[in-house]
Amino acid sequence: MRPEPHRSRARRRVAIASRVAVVLVVAVLGVAGIPDQGTPAQLHANRIAVADGAYGIGKAADVATGMTSNMAGFSWQGTDSATIEVRALRNGTWGGWTQVRGDPDEGPDANSVEHRSNTISADPLWLGDGVQNIQVRVADGAVHGLNVTAIDSQNARPSTNPFAAKPAAARVAAPFINTRADWGADESYRSINEGCGTPVYASNVRRGIVHHTVDSNDYAPQDVPAIIRGIYYFHTHTNGWCDIGYNFLVDRYGGIWEGRYGGIYSSVVGAHTSGFNTGSTGISVIGNFDIAPVPGAAYAALRQIMAFKLSYHGVDPAGQSWVTVGDNTGAYWPAGTVILADNIDGHRDFNSTACPGQYLYALLPQLRADVAQMVAADRDKPVICDWNGNGVDAPANFLHGQWYIRFSETTGPAEAVFPYGNDGDIPVCGDWDGNGTETPGVYRNGVFYLRNSVSPGFADVVIAYGNPGDIPIVGDWNGDGRTDIGVFRNGTWFLRAFPLGLPTAVSDNSFVFGDPGDQPVAGHWNGIGTDLPGVFRGGTWYERNSLSGGYADRAFAYGESYDNAIVGDWNNDFTDTPGVNRGAYWYLRNSNTTGAGDAFFGF
Repeated sequence: MRPEPHRSRARRRVAIASRVAVVLVVAVLGVAGIPDQGTPAQLHANRIAVADGAYGIGKAADVATGMTSNMAGFSWQGTDSATIEVRALRNGTWGGWTQVRGDPDEGPDANSVEHRSNTISADPLWLGDGVQNIQVRVADGAVHGLNVTAIDSQNARPSTNPFAAKPAAARVAAPFINTRADWGADESYRSINEGCGTPVYASNVRRGIVHHTVDSNDYAPQDVPAIIRGIYYFHTHTNGWCDIGYNFLVDRYGGIWEGRYGGIYSSVVGAHTSGFNTGSTGISVIGNFDIAPVPGAAYAALRQIMAFKLSYHGVDPAGQSWVTVGDNTGAYWPAGTVILADNIDGHRDFNSTACPGQYLYALLPQLRADVAQMVAADRDKPVICDWNGNGVDAPANFLHGQWYIRFSETTGPAEAVFPYGNDGDIPVCGDWDGNGTETPGVYRNGVFYLRNSVSPGFADVVIAYGNPGDIPIVGDWNGDGRTDIGVFRNGTWFLRAFPLGLPTAVSDNSFVFGDPGDQPVAGHWNGIGTDLPGVFRGGTWYERNSLSGGYADRAFAYGESYDNAIVGDWNNDFTDTPGVNRGAYWYLRNSNTTGAGDAFFGF
């Protein structure tokens, strides 16, 4: 959208689609931090081999834990699922039987360094403090070479108090998340197995997968750190994994806990759903929701952490996307199969398992709707402009009347933060006075409020143009070096070029190009000196080489349907080319053609 090289620049531009304000975490904090490792907590465990024949369907084996314990996990040889029943002796009385199920598919992908063949395990069950004797029996399936791992995780206290009040970081929309240090993670466990020690990252998170831990439903709030420590120990020491399998855990009291190491903002590959770990975030609710309803506090916390992760990575919570099945030990499809899946799923959607339990699984349709509503209600809007007149466009976010501007196409904190506009306004930016620098503006209910400096203050120009509900679109329609105004209404463009400051309600040019629901864009596609129309629809760009209706002169695929379309001059070559904003990430292309992004950064 640049005029001829000897003239001052004028543009543009607005992006309409959205994402939750958590992207501002990057803007404020820069690169997401790795959790403080804290002081390693001491944990005691004992593994007991149970002789074949001592247990079976209907036959219970007595197991002395050899220590005071509060959790017990189970592993056995084979490749088939089975269900174990467990009960504990307390004060001379046996408690009721609790079922835990071992599935080969709950764990790492088959080709990962964490995969251990021919071993099935069932995550540790919370027994309560002071247990020294348990009984085990098989409810279904074949179990051979059974090992019981007794764990005492209660004495291993976290290095900090997870229930102490903590200051909230400024403008971070993420929910409060207890860190690994809060639950007392011993970080040395992450390197005890071959090939482990360094987190593995996917290119992005594309979906959230819901689990339950198949644990006790009557634990107390203060037991939660001990439960997570026990699961962590079992996953690393018994299963031989590199870390706890889940990316996040949620307790029945509404607490959210960081699981796998690597950064809560990062796309850490977990070990929770065989064949689908890469590109997903696994969130497990502590409890057994095959036998009990989900507490309201647990559901609220699950909704919050899911909204945070999916919005940050630019995922449509109510949508579907294609996924290629990875190497696995129990998925419904062989590796390499491409399937269409919801972006919020339960474990059982991919593997033959009851996880996340009938009561939690039944909530997933509501969860998709609730998370989508949270994302829509608290969204920032990306814009791109040349804020300092150096010829290269750079990103900005607008949220609740606040601008967060960065002066280069690089990852880092916002370099200018100031209020201008109101919550619910649509941001635009352009060279309103022709001085070669682009500045902010907002569109509100059919009125443009334009400012001539990158700073807070009153509008320098106020112009009524269009109707409430129109989408603003700005560009240099006549090649005079100033940015002009326009609106997009149900596929029709209404454009007005004017001397700034003179109000008008009559369009200079109107034409049909695009469909209702398209994202309108305008850019300097072909060097003729004016900005030209385009639309973004379902991941495809349609561009026209004249300010008139008709068929697209150029169409190409770049991006995905849920992306925000952006347009700019990324390399100071006087040509505008496409980009997309996806969650906290920006992907830029240097030509108006299909292909991979030429630049990528997070902001």
